[in-house]
Amino acid sequence: MSRIGIFGGTFAPFHKGHEQALKSFLNLAEIDLCLVIPAGTPPHKTKTQMFTDRQRLEMTQRACDGIEGVTVSDFELQKESKSYTYQTLGWLKEQYPDDTLILYVGSDMLLTLQQWVRPEEIFALAEIAAFSRTGTDLTELKNHASALEKTFPGARITVYREPPFAVSSTEIREKWERGEDLSDLIPEGVNEYLTLLRYENFLRSHLSEHRLNHSLGVMKEAEALAEIHGADVKKARIAGLLHDMTKEYPKEEHFRLFEKYSVDLDENLKTNKNLWHAVSASVAITEVFGITDPEIASAIRFHTTGKATMSLLEAILYIADLTDETRDYDDVDFYRALARENVEKAVLIALRWCKNDVEERGLNVHKDMIDAIAWLTEKYPHITEETEKTRMKYPMKGSL
Repeated sequence: MSRIGIFGGTFAPFHKGHEQALKSFLNLAEIDLCLVIPAGTPPHKTKTQMFTDRQRLEMTQRACDGIEGVTVSDFELQKESKSYTYQTLGWLKEQYPDDTLILYVGSDMLLTLQQWVRPEEIFALAEIAAFSRTGTDLTELKNHASALEKTFPGARITVYREPPFAVSSTEIREKWERGEDLSDLIPEGVNEYLTLLRYENFLRSHLSEHRLNHSLGVMKEAEALAEIHGADVKKARIAGLLHDMTKEYPKEEHFRLFEKYSVDLDENLKTNKNLWHAVSASVAITEVFGITDPEIASAIRFHTTGKATMSLLEAILYIADLTDETRDYDDVDFYRALARENVEKAVLIALRWCKNDVEERGLNVHKDMIDAIAWLTEKYPHITEETEKTRMKYPMKGSL
């Protein structure tokens, strides 16, 4: 017989207070398996509208990833009606009929437990592990636990003292909206998620829906390629999401950024509006978000042309931009597959095609693209589109 813990909450977002409480619960209540359950529509309070259910679930999963003995459940989020604890416990008892359920509650929850819907069913279905948040209310909690056990025969309540971690979800949400640092208040995975969500919210107000979906797709593809090839996944996500952030800026805004950040433009860049967004986005990430990482900036800067001696991150972003899930040209599956084998080979073949396309449209090919092709050709002198398609059994048809 195992001890199954239930740790619920709104988790908007899941913060270090939750993390510490969860670990104390696992340890002190001797939990074998703990189900962390983000609340659906709680009957006792209005759910915050700042984060969607999907976002709260994703943050909770990120926060709990790596904590041994913990599984995140979306049971309550799948319900359309209000969520009542007795119903959740009833469902869990069906899943674990031979095990003991232990419900985590905080100080305030224990003191009002008798007012919940069908408290007698709650006590019949699960033991209660009540945790003091301050340590100063232990006597009150123990006295109330004794009173509950007398009122509800069969109730089993244990009161624990939990080391305090003072943090407020409301405070975190307010700081997040202001763009303040949250690293001391939330787990690393949640912090990264909220950072990306802030970037996404900016893009929603500056890009068309089509361009936003493309940016989200490039982030996803860059993340996948980074995981396969050992690049920095966090940097790949950021570069992928923000690579087109200035794509729909007017001309004067591009050139304002060029002037502010002393960007040296060659003659091609001055007149080729198709390249402006890559250069302006590489500095706009600093102006808007305070991002100063040179690897991210360079990947964004060269995602349209490539360059000689491309880094792995630069190559990943270049090919991810051409192969994200919104792309549907004839050869996209070939490029996706080749990029998973060898990013540089995929970039080389794609660059050659892009160069031909630019020339066919009567435009000047930027020197960075020419240098990139020369550099990669020296590394892979025998690689062509035909050789790779033959080897991988892709037909010679279609184009980017």
